[in-house]
Amino acid sequence: MCSNPLCDVVFDNLKPFLTVIPCRFLLACSGGADSTALLLAFHQLQQRIDCSLTVVTVNHNIRRAEESAADSAFVTELCSRLDPPVACVVAEIPAGEVARSAKERNRGIEDAARVLRYRFFEEIAASVGADYIVTAHNRSDVYE
Repeated sequence: MCSNPLCDVVFDNLKPFLTVIPCRFLLACSGGADSTALLLAFHQLQQRIDCSLTVVTVNHNIRRAEESAADSAFVTELCSRLDPPVACVVAEIPAGEVARSAKERNRGIEDAARVLRYRFFEEIAASVGADYIVTAHNRSDVYE
């Protein structure tokens, strides 16, 4: 059972949306502080909200290969070390695809990465039977 302020806030924010019980969440985790904190909160809340959890992490292939691989490895290892472990899907956007999409759409790299990432989220959510897709954002996030 989760008994800390973050879990309480997450739970309170979820309550109005929980129309399907039990439910399945697909949670996006980059390995950054926001999404890792949300993953840990959801993991602790699973019993309280009667849900199951699958995590997805996306390698956009827009940074050095070692950096991207390290992020994916961190998320995968974290999911495997949780008790109980959480299923983790690693999605990979082919190298050059984000840049091609940005040019094609006449938009920036971050915008193209977001569009491609959210397509993966939809596909993976359908494949695992997720009722909800969850992403983490902080107050300084402008778009998401």
